[in-house]
Amino acid sequence: MASRTARSLISLSWQSTAYGLGTLGRQAVVYLALPLFTNHMPQEEFGVVSVTAAFLAFVNTLSNAGLPAATFRLYNDTQDVKTRRLTLGSSQTLIGGYALLTALVMLLAVDPLARFLLGTSSYAHIIRVVAVLLLVESLINYGNILLRIQVRPLATSIQSVLQIVVQLGLAVLLVRRYDLGALGYWLGYLAGALVGLALMLWLVRDALVFRVSREHMKGMIVYGLPLIPAALALWALRLVDRGVVVSLAGLDEVAVYEVGYKIGMLVALVVGPFRAAWPQFAFSTMHSPHASRIYRDTLTYVAAGCTFIALGVIAFRVDLVQIMAPSTYIRAVDVVPWVALSQVAWGMYPVLAVGLNIAKRTPYITAATVFAAAVNIILNVLLIPVIGIQGAAIATLLGYTALAGGVYIMAQRFYAFPIDWSRLGKLALASGLTVLLVSQLGGLDLSLWGGRAVRSVGLLLFPILLLVTGFVTQKQCRLLWQTGTGLLRKRFQGA
Repeated sequence: MASRTARSLISLSWQSTAYGLGTLGRQAVVYLALPLFTNHMPQEEFGVVSVTAAFLAFVNTLSNAGLPAATFRLYNDTQDVKTRRLTLGSSQTLIGGYALLTALVMLLAVDPLARFLLGTSSYAHIIRVVAVLLLVESLINYGNILLRIQVRPLATSIQSVLQIVVQLGLAVLLVRRYDLGALGYWLGYLAGALVGLALMLWLVRDALVFRVSREHMKGMIVYGLPLIPAALALWALRLVDRGVVVSLAGLDEVAVYEVGYKIGMLVALVVGPFRAAWPQFAFSTMHSPHASRIYRDTLTYVAAGCTFIALGVIAFRVDLVQIMAPSTYIRAVDVVPWVALSQVAWGMYPVLAVGLNIAKRTPYITAATVFAAAVNIILNVLLIPVIGIQGAAIATLLGYTALAGGVYIMAQRFYAFPIDWSRLGKLALASGLTVLLVSQLGGLDLSLWGGRAVRSVGLLLFPILLLVTGFVTQKQCRLLWQTGTGLLRKRFQGA
């Protein structure tokens, strides 16, 4: 049983790693480009970019209408090829149709939207660009669904990296060379997205289906509709703070908060690839007699991976802020730790919620997410006037924690799998001791590079403590190594 569990975890790790190439590549390009925008764009204009990006994520969530999750779930309900193709055709039609409708509504209401979001209609032209970008990105997202169903993580990664390179390259050109500010940023993103769409259509050309079924469309809508409030609540959990900050503190403060939030989101280097691989893996594993054990161990290792990255981000937050932005953004360091820790809870969330998805109890996901979003919004309103943007970051952490805890409590009623509390306790102990050591070392009077070296050595204590506390044993390490090398050997021999 242990070897089968290890094989499943290695398979998930391989998919996550392959998806991670795309995520890492995208993040690397985004973070390399960030100083170019913060240094060559007025702080208010960067605040405009932040707010409009949050709004784009909102309308993207609204137009998706829970259809990606519905596609994964219903596709894996059967092995019949014809039924699966009808599911994909129905998904393709619904995703494209919803995105087109949403974009048209935005184009008809550009002036009111600009005044509501940014306080003036002078930015209405940016809303027009974002409306078109929404439609293009929705089509690209459907292509990503097809690639993930086909388990083609490398193709997904290559397309993703090429697209973001073109998008940011054009955005930097329009901002720096032609001084177009926020408009140049979004025009670059739109042009790059069109290039990405062309590449995506070529990659999935054989998987596109132009046949639909009313029955399948109805099934997808019924499955997806209860997820819309949950998806919107997730958006609120992740991005509503931008709106609260701009209303209470202004666009300049939003810009500072955005830099700190992006640096805290470096933990997504682990979370993003895992979340991309998880839906297809989780649903294809649910019929296995060892599913509960696999889910349990997945939760434990995801928590460890996310925690290690979060500790690194927190330890080097001052250096990262200084690299990413000019000195006027230095208060972003107060945001980083809270956001980084929130992503640990976010990484654990899909595993904790797997029982609700398997049992098709999606309304409970909605309830937990709405509760978490309410916690986040209320705390934003209460804390921002008192402690500024740090209050928004604290609200983010508590909101994500409420989400993970809420779905865990509800999922146990329908599909209970054991939580390894002993190992998670050892993980918490190792994390606490690592933070204590790094903080003590940070108080030493050292040179710039000396301090960085000492913090790096301090972080190495974390994996050592995991071994010492028994979080992971030498036997488990050997088993994972042997299973992994065996699978790689078979993969290359098969190739």
